Amino acid sequence: MSGTFPKRKLDLVKRLRLKSSFLHHNLSLISIPLQHRPLFYHQLQLFFYSALTGALRGASATLLHLLLFPWGLLLGLVATIVGIWAVGRTWRLRKFKVIAAAAWLVVVVQGATLGVGGELLIQGDLAGSLLILLGTFSLVLAVFLPI
Repeated sequence: MSGTFPKRKLDLVKRLRLKSSFLHHNLSLISIPLQHRPLFYHQLQLFFYSALTGALRGASATLLHLLLFPWGLLLGLVATIVGIWAVGRTWRLRKFKVIAAAAWLVVVVQGATLGVGGELLIQGDLAGSLLILLGTFSLVLAVFLPI
């Protein structure tokens, strides 16, 4: 009996060998269907999708906040809340909402700092201050909304 594996452990070893040989023989992970990809790559794709969605929402809020002042600001903030909530609703995890909110914050803070030529996308006037203040509040609201 010593030196032999039980049947369940032997099946597990065979499955692990098959999975590792399958991945080593296929150099391109793009050609592997999504259900056969390792979980890490799927999580990485969702991370980039969430970051891209948050960054695009931040860019749209930055560009819309001065367009027809109160309505553009409201449209940008509502789009932020709905977009970040939809990311969490789509992927069923709050961590992706946090990633999207962090990307939104990075874009808006970058728009509020001086550029190379001294330009500002978010000025220190009422509209810019409201975008940063209410935008941060809307991020917290969107992250803590139920999934």
